[in-house]
Amino acid sequence: MLGAFFLLSLLAVGCSNSSDISTVSINAPTMPPEWTATYSPTIPSPTTTYTATSQPSPTATSSPNEEESELYPDGPWLLYVNEIEEAIVVNHDGTGRTIVPYTIYPYIHSAFDASGSFPLFAVVSTDAIFDNVPVLLIISLPDFEILQEIYLYSCPMNDPGCVVDDQADVFFQPKWSPNGRYLAFLGAIEGPSTDIYLYDASNNSIRRLTSGSNQVGEFFWSPDSKWIVHEEVSNFSGWIVEAVWAASSVHDEVRWLYSPASKQGQGLLGWLDDDRYVVYEHGYEGESNLRLISIRSGIVSTLFPGLIHEPFMDPESGTIAIIPVVGAPYNDNYETGIYLISVRNTTPRRVDIDDINIDGWNAEVGYFLMSTYCPDNSDRLLGFTPDGTVECVSISYASTSPDDQWTVTYEGEIQLLDSNDNLIRTFEGLGYGAVIWRPDSEGFFVNTRNLYYIDLFEFDVVQIDEDGSITQFMWFGK
Repeated sequence: MLGAFFLLSLLAVGCSNSSDISTVSINAPTMPPEWTATYSPTIPSPTTTYTATSQPSPTATSSPNEEESELYPDGPWLLYVNEIEEAIVVNHDGTGRTIVPYTIYPYIHSAFDASGSFPLFAVVSTDAIFDNVPVLLIISLPDFEILQEIYLYSCPMNDPGCVVDDQADVFFQPKWSPNGRYLAFLGAIEGPSTDIYLYDASNNSIRRLTSGSNQVGEFFWSPDSKWIVHEEVSNFSGWIVEAVWAASSVHDEVRWLYSPASKQGQGLLGWLDDDRYVVYEHGYEGESNLRLISIRSGIVSTLFPGLIHEPFMDPESGTIAIIPVVGAPYNDNYETGIYLISVRNTTPRRVDIDDINIDGWNAEVGYFLMSTYCPDNSDRLLGFTPDGTVECVSISYASTSPDDQWTVTYEGEIQLLDSNDNLIRTFEGLGYGAVIWRPDSEGFFVNTRNLYYIDLFEFDVVQIDEDGSITQFMWFGK
C-alpha cells in the first residue's frame, strides 16, 4: 500500500563538505476459548430484542458510473476518497472512474482498507433502517460484488433491550494484514463487548479471535501477518488500558503481553522485526515509558521510563531520538536537548546541537530530520545520524518511480527526469501536488486541487477528478 506523498530528494552534506546521497522519500479481551470451528455466518443471528425479521443490504447511494471505459477485470486499481467523502476506484491508467456505491459510515476516521494481494477492499457502511448500525462490507472488483456483509453490532443501539455495551466502540479502521490475506476488524457481534474478528480472503471465512467483558482498543498487525497486537480497554472515557494482548491469525492462541501500570493508551513506535516492537504510553502530559516488547518470549524491556516529546526511531539500528521533558519524573539528570538511545544501549547520548526539534526519521538517507535550516544556507535543513553526527541536508522536492528509472520534481512546474537526471518533459499548469506512482512505474497521478494522470509513453495529461483533493488512497488487487 502506497501513501500519498512528496519525496524529498536529500543531498546530505557535512557543514563544510558536499557529498551526494540518493533521492529519498520525505514527506482487550481476556483469553478466549479454543476456537476450532470457523465462524461461518456473514450476518450475526438477531437477538430476541430485534423487531425486524430481516436485515437488508445497505442502500446504494449511486451506481457505478457508465462512462467511456469500465474497470478492468484485473488490477491493480487505485481507491481514493475525496474531500466530500466519496470513495472512487479507477484503473491503473486513470480510466474507469467509478464511485463506490455504498454510504461510508460517518463516525470512523478511516472506513476503508484494501488488500494488497486480492481484488478486495473493505468499507464500513451504514444501515439507515436499523438506527445506522455500522456494517462491514467486503467487496470484490471489478463488479462490486459483496462477499461478506457483517453487522458490527448484534442489535440497534437505540433499542431499549439491546445488550450491546455502550462502551462498545467499533470506530477503528478495519486493517488488512501486510500479506493481504486477512482482514482484522472489531465487532460486538456475539456479546455486549467488542472482540477481534478475522476475515480470511483465501476461503471467504470469518472467525472470532478474542472474547471477554472489556473492549478491544487500538490494534495493529505484526510485519509477518501472524499476530494482531491489541489493547484491552475497560473505559474509553479515560482510555483505561488494562492489558495488551497478541492474537494469532494462524493458531487458536491469544497471548497476554503486559499490563501497563499507568493504564494509559499504548502507541506503536515501530517494529524491529517480525517479533519485536517498540511502544510508548501516551497521556495528557505527553509520551512516556518507552519499552521493547517481544511477542515470542514475552520479555518487556524498559528503554526510557520518563516523559518525552514524540519519539522517532530508526528500525534498522534500533536507535530512537527523544526530547526528555526536563524536571519530569525520571528526568532529573537531563538538560534540555535531543538524546539518542537504542535497544542495544539504553544510556542516553546527547546530540551536539542547540536546536530542540525532530521532524522524523528518513530511512533512505539515514537521518533524523529537523525543521531548522542550516545557519549558512536557508536551502538546507539540519539533520543527524543514529550515531549523533549533525549535518546539513539539501532539499529538493522529488518523487522517484518504484523501479528507480524516473523522477518527478517541481521547479515551478511539474518536471519528469530520467535516471541520469536528464529533463524529459515539463508539464505546465498542473500546479503543486502529491505524486502517486503506478506500481509498474509506467505512469503517475498528480493530486493538486484536481487529480491528473500522466502516461510515460504518450505523455498525455488526463484530468481524472476536479475541485477536491484526495484525503486518502491505496492501491489494491496487485
